Amino acid sequence: DEVDKRAVVVAYIQVGDYKEKTEFTLADRDHMKFPILLGRSFFRDIAVVDVSKKYIQDKPTKSTKK
Repeated sequence: DEVDKRAVVVAYIQVGDYKEKTEFTLADRDHMKFPILLGRSFFRDIAVVDVSKKYIQDKPTKSTKK
């Protein structure tokens, strides 16, 4: 079994009004539908994910963007 080594970066991610620092592993996702994946650890204790819905969170206003 081959093990992939990936770089890890720390970034702030904002979903609606919620902004949190999280870690990402970098991988080439050009051939995939979504450029990033947010895992269970990011959403733990802050959200419930309903996979039957999409785009239910409003875009942040300019005053919350930094």
